[in-house]
Amino acid sequence: MDDEKELCQSIDTFVNGAPGFRCLNTYHSGEAALEHLPQDRPDVVLMDTHFAGMSGIACIERLKAKIPQMQIR
Repeated sequence: MDDEKELCQSIDTFVNGAPGFRCLNTYHSGEAALEHLPQDRPDVVLMDTHFAGMSGIACIERLKAKIPQMQIR
């Protein structure tokens, strides 16, 4: 679990260090992502496919239902 937090922090630092980009938030579960992403309205979502509990794939499917205009590629 600590490795996952360190990885999230590293990605956050990397994104925030790139000109023109900023990391709005990180979530440690699909449920948290579903709760907050509709309000955060990010341009890009980097999703882990192996969340504990709900998979990233299931989370994406539910996000698409909540936010139909969200682009998934």
